[in-house]
Amino acid sequence: MSILNLPLSWQTLLPIALAYAFIKWAFTPPSELRHLPRAPILPLLWSYARGEVEDVRIKRLLLPFANEKGEGVVLVYALGRWIVHVLDHQIAKNLSENVSLWPKEEPPDDLLLWRFVGKTNVILSNGEPWIRHSHVVKSALNRNLPIHEFVSLAKMLFKKMGDGGVIRWDDYTMRFALDAVGSTALGHNFRAIEDDHSPFVKEYNEVMDGISNALYIVFPKLEKWFPRKEVIDKIDKLSANFQKILNHKKENKGNDMITYMLEEPGMTDEEYRDNMVVFFIAGHDTTAGAMSSFVYYLAKHPELQKRAREEVISALEDEEPNLANLRKMSFVQACIRESLRVNTPITYMVPRASP
Repeated sequence: MSILNLPLSWQTLLPIALAYAFIKWAFTPPSELRHLPRAPILPLLWSYARGEVEDVRIKRLLLPFANEKGEGVVLVYALGRWIVHVLDHQIAKNLSENVSLWPKEEPPDDLLLWRFVGKTNVILSNGEPWIRHSHVVKSALNRNLPIHEFVSLAKMLFKKMGDGGVIRWDDYTMRFALDAVGSTALGHNFRAIEDDHSPFVKEYNEVMDGISNALYIVFPKLEKWFPRKEVIDKIDKLSANFQKILNHKKENKGNDMITYMLEEPGMTDEEYRDNMVVFFIAGHDTTAGAMSSFVYYLAKHPELQKRAREEVISALEDEEPNLANLRKMSFVQACIRESLRVNTPITYMVPRASP
């Protein structure tokens, strides 16, 4: 019998029953995790749909829920699955320190983010590959502290700001961070501060906007069922641009992290490229967020802004910033650390797999 010949009540109830069965299947956690308190799903979905950032979601939804239940760990629906979210500091510390017992999880293939970032980098690797990547990255970081580059970019940013007035500070911090990561980590000038229409910046923003589509973040399986060819093509094009930068650095050495990493043997082109993308995303996003928060809190507390400004003027003594006079800015350093504590720019940690 066809559905059209069923009584009207069945024509109505069948789609509802199928939808209910799908929702129950999609949003029911695995049996081995059902003893843990489950964060309410609808507020979480609404939070994702609104584009609420992770730290706000934790403070508004997860911490009150965990305190109410008296638990240090809760189940949270994220990235199309249930994840154990650790809110107790000591438990989190034990998990993060024991990489052997709690290795970083193999990222799911569904999300396009992993197509862009790759899986062979210092953030996602475990065991021997992580030791090798970590050694190469640390060696490069220890050799590269180009304060003069940051000074030069700061001057360019002030020139771009002109005489002041109303500006989008978060836009300017993003431009500064892009050029800072470009010149010091990748040895490449993205011209984000100077050029309002930088092609690379435009391509990157389009890729990240596509990757962060709320519907596909909540239901990653949609990427397999309804693949977004246009977004995939943009990701592959941007990845190819990073590969071009890497190929250029092999022939044109400089004072940057990629040059120093290339001097260390033992990594493939794929590993170099994946680490480049990680440096680019993590470096400029966190730096821009930290700068935005720092200035925001100084604006909210003009008396602290005045004290910080006086300390900087006194420490510089009409000189360019350098390590010696930066060490004299203890109050500014304290303000930066407090800003990072109150509103950390790092909101995502790679999940750990249970033994």
